[in-house]
Amino acid sequence: MDECISREEDNNTPTTTKVDGNPKLGAFFNKDGLLMSSYGWLVKNAIGIILLIHGLNSHARLTFLRQNVEIVDNDKVILKDANNYYVYKDSWIEHFNKNGYSVYALDLEGHGLSDGWGDLSLNINKFDDLVHDVIQYLNIINDDLCLEENEKNSKAICDKAKECTTLCNYDNGSNNDKCKRNVRSNNKRKREKASKGTNNPQSNDKPCSSKEHTNNKCSSLPIYILGQSMGGNIALRTLQVLEKTQNNGKGRLNIQGCISLSSMICFQKIASPRSYKYKIFYLPFTRLIGSLFPTLRLATKIGFQKYPYLNQLSNFDNITSKIGLTLKYWCELVKATSNLEKDMRYMPKDIPILFIHSKEDIFCLYRGVVSFFNRLDNDNKELISLDNMEHGLTTEPGNEIVLEKIVNWIKKLKTKKQMTKSLKNK
Repeated sequence: MDECISREEDNNTPTTTKVDGNPKLGAFFNKDGLLMSSYGWLVKNAIGIILLIHGLNSHARLTFLRQNVEIVDNDKVILKDANNYYVYKDSWIEHFNKNGYSVYALDLEGHGLSDGWGDLSLNINKFDDLVHDVIQYLNIINDDLCLEENEKNSKAICDKAKECTTLCNYDNGSNNDKCKRNVRSNNKRKREKASKGTNNPQSNDKPCSSKEHTNNKCSSLPIYILGQSMGGNIALRTLQVLEKTQNNGKGRLNIQGCISLSSMICFQKIASPRSYKYKIFYLPFTRLIGSLFPTLRLATKIGFQKYPYLNQLSNFDNITSKIGLTLKYWCELVKATSNLEKDMRYMPKDIPILFIHSKEDIFCLYRGVVSFFNRLDNDNKELISLDNMEHGLTTEPGNEIVLEKIVNWIKKLKTKKQMTKSLKNK
């Protein structure tokens, strides 16, 4: 089920054109056999990995790329090209790439180009299924990175072996001495590893051969998870589930930071997940209607108010569903905020977490995020509160400032880690 399917040949289809940065396309089957679509905007010699998680009724490219429109005023936009709708230039993804990060993203179940539960858009069985899809994708990314690192190390071993062979072939005393010292040193290390029973996948009898990578070692590249709205909840929940299950024995992933934007921790018009009203009324009620009418669609006209033109961006998109989410999905969203609250003790203390939330968010309650943040037991947490923005922090005016805050936060983390490592080595 973890197989990653390359779809690079699809890069010239109407929904995936070169103006979207020509991402590496892929797909994988999740635990329920649903096909998940994924994207990679990769850079050479990356200094880190950023995984992007979109929000409800959106998808990866709509959330984190720009739209090919002309903004006339606060209420109106003009569509330029529907077949080239996602624009890489000046987008969040381009900015991350320019700063040296490879960017990965996937369309969640029932969103974008990914399958939905029961073959329906905006429909899921369990909210944590989305979380398990993200974890599965993280492991796929990790395995690919490990394989790439192993191949580089194997190539280095091959090059060194060829250099040694060349040196030994010459009748040169100093070169022969150097070669013999290298051979003795390598053989000594191999004997020591063999006596300890270690199995290093980077050194084998055929260092030049390329084998299928199957180990639980994590990549040396740091991974940062970034989620918007519902994706912000999924990002936090991913940390909880990984801590709770220990990644099902697959080894610890090298996650060095989590960014939660406009996070779906508490809904604006629903009681707090900690409240008596929430537990006694909202949860039982949603379970009831979710079980009675699971596929009934919940139509809502609630949209962006501060910047109404943002509502047109999803209307112009050919992929976004226009029929509303199912009652089953809505039920699972309500439960998701409760589960996040219930499992707070599983939030890892050593992974830095950045919350960015607007005080004027009309969907996800700002006070709920502040409460969650204050009660979170984490050694390196930060909350950035915004004015003059609403909910769509990746697209609203001022999103460039938010993006810069994220990049600077990651840079500070790297600097702090390097300083700590330097002090330990002294």
